[in-house]
Amino acid sequence: MQSHNLSRRESLAIGAAAVATCLFDSAAVATNGDFRLRYTVASCMYGYAPVDEVLGQLAACGAESIDLWPKVHGDQREQVDAMGIDALQKLLEQHKTRVDVISAYRFSIFDLEPEIKFAQTIRCPMLVTMAKGPLGLSGVILKQAITDFMKKLRPHIDIAASNNVTLLIENHSGSMIDSVDAIRYLVDEFKSNHVRLALAPAHLPQEAELLGSLLKEVGDRLGFFYAWQYGKGFREKMPREDELLQMPGRGELDFAPMVRALRDIQYAGLVEVMMHPTPRGIPIMPTTAEVTDEIAKSHAYLSQLAQA
Repeated sequence: MQSHNLSRRESLAIGAAAVATCLFDSAAVATNGDFRLRYTVASCMYGYAPVDEVLGQLAACGAESIDLWPKVHGDQREQVDAMGIDALQKLLEQHKTRVDVISAYRFSIFDLEPEIKFAQTIRCPMLVTMAKGPLGLSGVILKQAITDFMKKLRPHIDIAASNNVTLLIENHSGSMIDSVDAIRYLVDEFKSNHVRLALAPAHLPQEAELLGSLLKEVGDRLGFFYAWQYGKGFREKMPREDELLQMPGRGELDFAPMVRALRDIQYAGLVEVMMHPTPRGIPIMPTTAEVTDEIAKSHAYLSQLAQA
C-alpha cells in the first residue's frame, strides 16, 4: 500500500506553493468587494535589530510578513544563518507570521540557486534581485541587451519554478534596468510567472502620473511594489526629517495615481514601505517603537488612498 504521509520537504513545498498562489491571486485583494493593500516589512528598516524583535513589530503596523535583508542595509538574513532554520520557524510560529521575501542582493542573479533552495525550505515564495548586464544603453541596443539577459536567465527561472519561488527583478539605479524604457523591455520578455518586476519608484522620475501609467502597463507582471520616493535623496547623510521624505505620505510625491493603478490592475502582491538611511545599517528612527510608528503612518496613508 502506498503511504500518504508527506515528507517534510514535500510539505514545505506545498506550503510555499500555497503562499505564492495567495500572493499573486487577484481574488486575494478584495474584502467584501473592496480593494486593499497587503503589507510586508523590510527588516532593514530596523537596522541590525534582532530578528525576534523585528518579527514582534509586524502586527503593530498591519504587516502580514517580513522581508529578510542582508548586510549592509540590515543583517537579519545573516542572523537566520547563525540561528538555523528550526529556530527561525519557532520564531515565525510564535509571532504568527512568515517570511514572504528575501532581498538577495548579496548574490548575483546568476548565482541564486543556494538562496532559492533556502527560500523553498522556509516556505518563502519570493527573492528580490537585480538585473546584470551592460550599463548606459538605450533604444534598440538596450532592448537587445535585455533580450540576451533574459535568455541567459531562463535556466535560473526554471530552478526557481521547480522550488516554488518567484524571482523579482528590481529597477535599481546603477543596473541595466534603471529607466522606464528598460522596465518596458524587461516585462515584455517575461515568459514565466516565476519572474516578475519589483517596482521601486524612488529610482525613476518622480512624476506621479507617469508612475501610475507605468504600473498599468506592467499589469500582472508586477510582483512587488516598493512604496518609496526619492525625497531629497538617500546617498548622503542629512537630517533625519529630510531622510524621512523618502516615506510615502511625507515627501512631495503623490502616491494616489500609483495606488489607483494598483487597484485598476487588481494587484494582489505585497507592498513594502522603504527608505534608506545614511549610513546604511542604522534604523530609520532611534527606537524600535518609533520605526514601527513611522511604518504604520505610511501604511495608513496608503490604505486611505486605496479606499478613496
